[in-house]
Amino acid sequence: MTDVSVTLFGFQEDFVLQGTSPNRELSEWINYLYLLAHTGTGGGKSRAGAYRAANYMLLWPGSMGMITAPTFDMLNDTTFVSLQEVFEEIGLLPERDYEYNATHRKLTLFNGSVALLRSTEHPDRIRGHNLAWAWPDEAAQSPYVAFLNLQARLRQRGYPHQLWATTTPVGKDHWIHRVWWPEEHDNEDMRANPFGTYVHMGGSTRDNPHGGEELYQNLIDTYGEGSLRARQELAGEFVLMEGLTWSDWERDIHYKPIKEWPVQRFEVVGGAADFGFANPSALLVIGYGKDGAHYVLDGYYRSRTGEEELAQEALRLQEKWNVAWFACDSASPNYIAAMRRSGVRVLKADKKKGRVSDPSYGIGLVAAILAARDPQKLYVDPENPNLKPFALEIENYINEPDRDDKNPSEKPRSKGNHYMDALRYYMMAAKPIVHAVDAGNDPVAE
Repeated sequence: MTDVSVTLFGFQEDFVLQGTSPNRELSEWINYLYLLAHTGTGGGKSRAGAYRAANYMLLWPGSMGMITAPTFDMLNDTTFVSLQEVFEEIGLLPERDYEYNATHRKLTLFNGSVALLRSTEHPDRIRGHNLAWAWPDEAAQSPYVAFLNLQARLRQRGYPHQLWATTTPVGKDHWIHRVWWPEEHDNEDMRANPFGTYVHMGGSTRDNPHGGEELYQNLIDTYGEGSLRARQELAGEFVLMEGLTWSDWERDIHYKPIKEWPVQRFEVVGGAADFGFANPSALLVIGYGKDGAHYVLDGYYRSRTGEEELAQEALRLQEKWNVAWFACDSASPNYIAAMRRSGVRVLKADKKKGRVSDPSYGIGLVAAILAARDPQKLYVDPENPNLKPFALEIENYINEPDRDDKNPSEKPRSKGNHYMDALRYYMMAAKPIVHAVDAGNDPVAE
C-alpha cells in the first residue's frame, strides 16, 4: 500500500491487492473488477474494504469513489469508522491529510481523491456520479438495484474501474450469490457487466487474530456447533436456507452421475410438467428402477416458453426417453391441449401438497423418498446441464415463515418451485407404478 506497510491476515492478503499494482499504469490494473469478500461476523471484511479504498485513493489522485452501507447508522458506526482507523494506521490525519464534509458526506484526500459516503436505503439517490471505484459494505443487506446503480456509475475516464463488496453471507437464493456464482443459477446471470472479472473469497470469524477466536467462542453456543447459522455467521459460508421443506436432501448422496447409478435400465420412465410463462416452465423425466429408486434423467427449464414450443420439447423428451406419460399441471389447459395435439401422453396431475409429516401426498411423499437410506430412493444426474436448477430449487425450497399468531407452517412458499412442483406431480402419478412393480405386475399397464 504505497510505501506504508500494514499487517494483513487470511483472505485480506489476497483481497486488498487483488487486481492492483504499485504503479499507476492502467495496463497493470484489472479494469472492471468485481471483487467479493464474504466472511463471518468480525472476520475483518470492513477493514479489508477500507484498506483497498485507501490504497486506491493514494495511488490514483483525483479519483472519485463511493462507499455505501445499508443504513446511515451502519455507515457512520462501522464502515466510516473502519476507514478512519485505516487512515490513522497508515499515517493519514484529519485536517492535515484529508477533510470530511459531514453535510455532504464527502471525504477529500490531500491529492484530490474523493470518497462519497452514501446509504442504500434509497438506491436511486446514488445515481448521477462518474466513479472510478465503489465499495458497498455489508452488501447483502442492500438491494440489488443499488449494486446495479453502482456498476452503472463506474465510468470516470482515465482510471481503472473496480468495485469491491464486503458482506456476511446469506442464503444461496440471494442476489449476491446469483451475481458471483451464476453457474449455479441456470439462465439467471444477474451481472450488469457480464464482461467484467468477478472474483470471490471467504474467511471465518476465527481467522481474525484480533479477537476472532474470543468472538467465536462467545457465539458458538448460541448458534450451535455446525448449525447453518454458525456456518453462515461465523464460518462465512453461503449455506442452504433455514426451514428447508426437504431437509434430508444431500448433494453428496443424491447427486450422482449416471455411471454411478446402481440401475441403468428402468421398469418405466415417467414425466411431469409445471407450466409458466413469466416464470419458468419445467419438464422432468424420471425413471423408476426395479430397486425401488427414482432416477431423475433429464429436464427442461425456461421462462417465456409458448404452448407449442413447450409441447415440442415434451415430445422430444418423450421420444428420447420413451416416457410413458407426463403428469401435467391442470391449471393450464391450453398447454395441456397443445401437448396432446403434439402426441404427448398426458395425465392430469394430483396437485395436493399435504405436509411433510404425511407421506400420502406430494410434499410428504417426496420427503419420505429423500429420507430413505440403504437403499437410497432418489438419484439426480449432476452432469446434465438441464438439471442445474433442480439442486438450486431444492436447496432453497423453504416453508412459509412462522407467524406469532399461528402454528408453524409445513407448507413451502410459492417461489422458485417449478422443478419441485413437477417432482411432486411425478411422485403422485408414479404411486400405482411403484405398487405394480412391487407386486410383480406390468407397470405400464397400471
